[in-house]
Amino acid sequence: MELDLLCKSNANISKKVYVECKAYQLDNKIQADAIKNIVGIRELENYEEVWLISLSEMGKEAKGLKEKIQNTGELP
Repeated sequence: MELDLLCKSNANISKKVYVECKAYQLDNKIQADAIKNIVGIRELENYEEVWLISLSEMGKEAKGLKEKIQNTGELP
């Protein structure tokens, strides 16, 4: 994966947010691997947050993984 955006807040300039953008066709859903990759990047690079911005929906496994991360803060 390549870095799409690296954002910093004016309120907290030390906080870095990694942003991955996906411009898939509407029938091509985000897969769980995309989520695993950005979470891995967060851990490797010590980003406070990672965001995934997409034009399409998440697939079934990606939705489940997103919910797991939101509930526990970590990958299963």
